[in-house]
Amino acid sequence: MTKMQTGEYHVPYQSTKLNGITQSLLEKSDVKFSQLQAEVEKIIEGKVVVTVAGTGDFNSLELSIGDYKTFDLHTHFYKMRIDGNGVVVRQPIGLKKIYNHYFPKDTSFKKNIHSPVEDARATMKIFREVCRKIKSTNIASKTNFDPLSDDF
Repeated sequence: MTKMQTGEYHVPYQSTKLNGITQSLLEKSDVKFSQLQAEVEKIIEGKVVVTVAGTGDFNSLELSIGDYKTFDLHTHFYKMRIDGNGVVVRQPIGLKKIYNHYFPKDTSFKKNIHSPVEDARATMKIFREVCRKIKSTNIASKTNFDPLSDDF
């Protein structure tokens, strides 16, 4: 989506296809950014915010992720690989891959269409049914060499 002039937006078809946001939806909204930002802050204050690569989400709201208690699935689900310069780097494992690994019979998340709502549901299912179990047993998973050390 590109803001052209005050109150005027251009939302490319691909953006609408990915996230469902249309030009008319933006034009009809009378919610100010500061109101939205304050509402989100109020909702997440004092809670654990579970994310997958959540830094971008916080940045889009001009919030500092470090000001909130968060758990990002990528802190646990990653693999080590060697990059083009021969340096060992952490490679986060994608949400769909994690979900399909732990819930192979659940086809509800195997669609090719990206949906923020479905991503949120999948993220919370992984957190509730996988991460908490790993934490309670203090064991490593196949996708991480170390047990979860985060306090959640």
